[in-house]
Amino acid sequence: MFLYCVETRCPQTGWAVPLLPTLIVSKGYRAVAELVPDPARKRYDIKIRTQASDEQMKAAEIALWAVRASTVKRS
Repeated sequence: MFLYCVETRCPQTGWAVPLLPTLIVSKGYRAVAELVPDPARKRYDIKIRTQASDEQMKAAEIALWAVRASTVKRS
């Protein structure tokens, strides 16, 4: 499986962060993306898990909302 996504560099940490609309790759195939930190390269590798459990599917939904909530700046 090949997954392509755009990355952006965090101005505060210098890490390359993937811009993913969701961590769920396929509900039908129960496939989720897992972001694996690579501190040496200051980026994330993306590991695809197939046949994800109900727990993993729910965690993929929650993880994305947590990331979105933490990056929204209030004015």
